[in-house]
Amino acid sequence: MTLTADGANLQAAYQLLSERYGTAIELELDAAWNDSLTTLLSHRSVRAYRPDPLPAGTLEILIAAAQSASTSSNLQTWSVIAVEEAARKQRLSQLANHQSYIQ
Repeated sequence: MTLTADGANLQAAYQLLSERYGTAIELELDAAWNDSLTTLLSHRSVRAYRPDPLPAGTLEILIAAAQSASTSSNLQTWSVIAVEEAARKQRLSQLANHQSYIQ
């Protein structure tokens, strides 16, 4: 089995796999590398945010994208609370045991 990708894509694939699993990975895959695989393997959770506000319309676009994600039987419940006031964010952080990513 071989990974069908050009040299740059092959190197990027191995890099992403190594970062994901914390060790050098050398696999032979019987599939073509594509942008979807790069996107999935590049996924990370972010817990540090910039202090500047979102540009107008950004939150709505993000919510629409999240609502469009696949789900089994549409059973994933969700809610969004947008907090913009710094004092309120600080208070919420205190209520949540001083979690820094809430500030």
